[in-house]
Amino acid sequence: MASQPKSKRPSSAGDAPSAVRGRRAPSSADLERWLIAMEREAQAMSRLVGRNLRAARSRAGLSQNQLHERAGIAQSHLSHLERGLVYPKLGTLAVLARVLGIAVVDLFSADGPPPPRASR
Repeated sequence: MASQPKSKRPSSAGDAPSAVRGRRAPSSADLERWLIAMEREAQAMSRLVGRNLRAARSRAGLSQNQLHERAGIAQSHLSHLERGLVYPKLGTLAVLARVLGIAVVDLFSADGPPPPRASR
């Protein structure tokens, strides 16, 4: 009995996607370089947010003590945020932006934050 030719079967979930076939897996050195680059980016973003936070606080005419009391966060944490020493959480930035009368996105602007909006 003659064997029948095998038909092409559709790829199964275990097969590598066509975009990945033929590519080598990243080496540990590649991954380490990528992680270092991502850490640098995160640190740069943290410093940018800190500078913008300090500028917005100054424009609003508030001291660190006044802002920490109004926002309900520790003064030491606010100081660390302004110096870019910690990675800010979005919820914390939302509270600070509300108190300062700016949008959260303004804290990420390379041009710095705008003047505070007038209260309604």
